[in-house]
Amino acid sequence: TWFPPGRRSRSRIGSKHSQRSGVVGSDTGCWISPARTGKCSTASCWNTWSRSLIPFHVIRNANQRLDECRRRVQNQTLGHRGHKGDPLYGIRRLLTMATERLDHTTTARLKARLAVGDPHGEVEWAYNAKEAVRDIYRIDDHDDAVEIVTDLGELMTDNIFPPEVNQLGRMLKRWLAQITNWHRRRVSNGPTEGANNMIKLAKRIGFGFRSFRNYRVRALLYAGRPNWDLLDTLLPAQNR
Repeated sequence: TWFPPGRRSRSRIGSKHSQRSGVVGSDTGCWISPARTGKCSTASCWNTWSRSLIPFHVIRNANQRLDECRRRVQNQTLGHRGHKGDPLYGIRRLLTMATERLDHTTTARLKARLAVGDPHGEVEWAYNAKEAVRDIYRIDDHDDAVEIVTDLGELMTDNIFPPEVNQLGRMLKRWLAQITNWHRRRVSNGPTEGANNMIKLAKRIGFGFRSFRNYRVRALLYAGRPNWDLLDTLLPAQNR
């Protein structure tokens, strides 16, 4: 995992990649240099970096608020947690799916279950709020994104919406700069996290490595995309 300023990474393998890319990631986002050169290492230079939240975490937060709203309405209307055959429990997966992934059959099923299990339309509001958050990342211009996210934050905090939507709106207002910074560079530390997961997997399978050289070679084989066509051209090492 790449750490934000003030914390050192324990991974010796990925430190050079982090310096070259100009993107330093954390668990929920990444720090981006203005020029993406990554050559700045002094403490004062970190002031020119800006934090960007990864779309995955923002959309996941919206999905969590939607699921909380569904469970609350389920308890209020039926008096128990979701059981097989309950209207809202049966569409719990469909609610978190993207709208463009739903066909005519699943869309009709979603609307029918909401009409039965959501008498006040609260879950539908939370569903539309989730889709509005997803639409943020369809915007190309940074200034337009700032304006739209600001408007969404003000709208979702209105008392006419469910408390879960209000909470989502407060999150948009609180993290406005970090959310819209993604529209400046459109970079993510997802590939970095994926490479780190592969490196940790190689270490677990090998039950640890005493030699850093062997650890590095195994990590490159797992996550480095080697060109296996060159394998036949390699010569065995000569014993000294």
